[in-house]
Amino acid sequence: MSKGKQFKETRMKLIELSNVAKQMRQKERLDMTINEILLKLIYNTNGATEFNTFAQWKELGYTILKGSKAFVIWGQPRTGNENKEETDTKRGEGEDDEYSFFPVCYLFSDKQVRKVEIAGVGASKEIVLETNPDHSIDDIL
Repeated sequence: MSKGKQFKETRMKLIELSNVAKQMRQKERLDMTINEILLKLIYNTNGATEFNTFAQWKELGYTILKGSKAFVIWGQPRTGNENKEETDTKRGEGEDDEYSFFPVCYLFSDKQVRKVEIAGVGASKEIVLETNPDHSIDDIL
């Protein structure tokens, strides 16, 4: 399956889940966002308390466990202008249309990561480089 087709399929599933979340919010009068409902009530998060993107976990010094599947939610809406050239009498030529786009965001929970431990980090060992006058750079190369 191509990445474009897989992305469209993921987006369509997220739209379906969001519709279920909207219905739950209306029926049960929940004071939660769609993303909160997805993470707390629809997805099986096994009691996870923290969610971050791959890059955020990496920045915090964690790595994602092999085989972990991301939780798909809506990202921050983005707005932009789309320049449409129409010869419609109602619109001027080259008039910009403003639009909103909700990107898809992939999150991993605190249950899907482990702390990366780098050897020697945090240790009080000092690395000392010694030079040997009997060797030259040509000996190494």
